[in-house]
Amino acid sequence: MSNTKAQVFYTSNPEVGQLGACATMKNTLMGQVVEDADLERFNAVPDDAAIILVAKHLAAKLSIPQLGAIIAHEQGHIDCGHLIKGAEMVNAAGLIDNLSFELEADAAAVSVFGKDTVRIALTLTVEAVVDYLISSDVVPQDDRDDVLEFCNTSMEQRYAALAD
Repeated sequence: MSNTKAQVFYTSNPEVGQLGACATMKNTLMGQVVEDADLERFNAVPDDAAIILVAKHLAAKLSIPQLGAIIAHEQGHIDCGHLIKGAEMVNAAGLIDNLSFELEADAAAVSVFGKDTVRIALTLTVEAVVDYLISSDVVPQDDRDDVLEFCNTSMEQRYAALAD
């Protein structure tokens, strides 16, 4: 478990847009993912540090507590070591395909923001990501049903866990 709080950056990067938000190691990023205004702060972060990226299209849809819940969820991935363990857990759509990791990260967010805020934040995140994927043609038309099914199935299981 890590106790290091990650730096958070907001981005218009399409790869992050597909996820809504993600926790990653800075040294795994290819190309420029942060806005010019954030470059100095981004460059000051050590290359081997974990960071959190939040898509601007998602941040614009969330209240401050909901955004905090999403950031706490991503910090949960860092604290639980999912960045190292989960490198191979990403599916073809770029989504984390490991329910136990998501439930652990959800629990981290719940411990700070409570179940209701996390549930609403997750719902809004999935809606924003699906809208982004469909409207930006990131996902080919033939694959959209599979992505929607994956999102819905994953969220049903996560909502069940949050209801307990």
